[in-house]
Amino acid sequence: MNGKIVLTNYRREPVKVEVTRHVLGTADKADHDGAISKVNVFENDEFTGTPAHPYWWHWYGWPSWWSQFNGVARIHWQFDLPPGKPLELAYDWHYFWH
Repeated sequence: MNGKIVLTNYRREPVKVEVTRHVLGTADKADHDGAISKVNVFENDEFTGTPAHPYWWHWYGWPSWWSQFNGVARIHWQFDLPPGKPLELAYDWHYFWH
């Protein structure tokens, strides 16, 4: 699969931009020097966005193979965005479905 995020700076001066994108599965590549990492959703609150997991989180029977084959990937970019020019951040990832 692939995705893209398009940003445009409408200011007159360059701006510093930081973008983080989470995808279910494994990230394969990201352009513009995007840093790819794997997130441990069982121990990290960053993915859920809250310090508390959803009510079903601890009683759901996650398959033992789930995080070995899929998991959650984080793609992170940091850059200066010049004025008046759109920038497209593209990325590819895959997900195994049974």
